[in-house]
Amino acid sequence: MMTSKKLLKFLCVALCCTNFACEPKDEIKTEINYGDACCCSPYITSNNGSGIFVPSCFTPNGDNINDVFNVLPISNVKAIYNVQFSSVNANGNTISNLFTLDTMYSSASGINKGYNGTIVNNNGTFEGNFKATMQILNNNNSTSYVTVKSTAYRCNADNANALQFKTNCKLQDQFDPVTGVANLPTNDPCFK
Repeated sequence: MMTSKKLLKFLCVALCCTNFACEPKDEIKTEINYGDACCCSPYITSNNGSGIFVPSCFTPNGDNINDVFNVLPISNVKAIYNVQFSSVNANGNTISNLFTLDTMYSSASGINKGYNGTIVNNNGTFEGNFKATMQILNNNNSTSYVTVKSTAYRCNADNANALQFKTNCKLQDQFDPVTGVANLPTNDPCFK
């Protein structure tokens, strides 16, 4: 007989595996479901022609390497603002709001902020899949709305290798601002 906790875990894994068309799922032995982590392209071009890099994962574990999620401008970006972070389930539906940033990036004022995994009104650090909905202002003052997906992965001794072999994980420290491509090796011990 399955306990309710085991049944809930089974249903969550079953839903994730059937509702996302990502790379093959790795077997993860953790309470957090990373089944669809790193399944999305980190390069986005919005409908106003702005190009951004979105890390498919960040590791808010306090080692000062990829601890903060930043959306980075590649081309034709003046500002990234009104950013709402929300946890999502296997269907991509919002479970709860995590955090809001009024301005993530502004070329005019030099602002370049990110999300460190903090959960509003909780004092905890989020772990799992999330989406960020934002507005992007291009150099011609045209705005577009973009929603991106990523994963907060707090690697530790129990799950240190959970995402190590995911082929599409792109971290912020891999991004080369000269080429606009995430082709550098990562320094994050969670992926070595």
